Amino acid sequence: MFPYPHLVALSGTTLALAVLAAVLAALLVHRHGAFLIAREAERAFRQLYENIGEGIFRIAVDGTLVSANPAFWHLHGYTAKGAESVLTTANWYADPGRYAEVRELLFSRGRVENLVSEIVRHGTGERLWVEESIRLVRDARTGKPAYCDGTVRNVTDSVRRSEIQARSDKIAAIVPGCLYQFCLKPDGTSSMPYASVGIASIFGVTPDEVARDATSAIDRIHPDDRPAVMESVAQSARDLTPWHSEYRVVQPNGSEKWILGHAVAERQADGAVLWHGFLTDITSRKNAESRIYDLAYLDALTGLPNRAVLVDRLQQTLAAPGLQP
Repeated sequence: MFPYPHLVALSGTTLALAVLAAVLAALLVHRHGAFLIAREAERAFRQLYENIGEGIFRIAVDGTLVSANPAFWHLHGYTAKGAESVLTTANWYADPGRYAEVRELLFSRGRVENLVSEIVRHGTGERLWVEESIRLVRDARTGKPAYCDGTVRNVTDSVRRSEIQARSDKIAAIVPGCLYQFCLKPDGTSSMPYASVGIASIFGVTPDEVARDATSAIDRIHPDDRPAVMESVAQSARDLTPWHSEYRVVQPNGSEKWILGHAVAERQADGAVLWHGFLTDITSRKNAESRIYDLAYLDALTGLPNRAVLVDRLQQTLAAPGLQP
């Protein structure tokens, strides 16, 4: 037997304490590592929150502003936080009734997304258009509304461009022809970034069909006229000179139209050429010209050249070199 049993007990206690100490140390190291990870994640989130271009905000259920990031304050005309007492959800909309509409949507659906509204930039009085996404957060225990979190961004330029586009489309819709842009890229592909609704009556295609690829419109050009038209386009692209052309277009039903096109060219930064132009239907004019020619030079019954043509050709023959008296 071991002569010192108390030392065995001591050794067991010491071992247990050593193991416990090691476990505690490992736990502390793990917790410290988790703490560092959590702190880094919080720092990264804070940097994102402070520097992101979109406004981020939290409001109470009564519309009172609770917190917001710098982008939100900048959107409302303030250089820094500090206007919570004067800025509320209810008074940032240009339309006094808009807040009630948004609130009703929010409480009935739980969230609103990509909602566009006009606001008053509180710090300057300027009117802006913004796009908001807001969600209603409920208390996990009671289910009652607790607060709302949301994001907001300035879309004024996009809205104003849309308004200008809408006005342009209205004007273009009553113009007897087609206002358009035609883009020829260095690789030979082409598109019509803009075409008014009049393109349907010209080529029998829609603006959307040619927005990325103009092939469907080009294919409507009469096969006999297409080479000359494309050569005139190529020459305009080389010299950046105005483009003018008269040509026939074959409609989906097989009928033909005469089209007159005018456009001005400009070189783009990527080497493409962009034309801004106008197309109009001149079929009636061409038919009238043809009718006038027929009446002037063809016999109405036989369709053969009449006396005026014979006299004209005789005079040309007599005027030819070598036939002078």
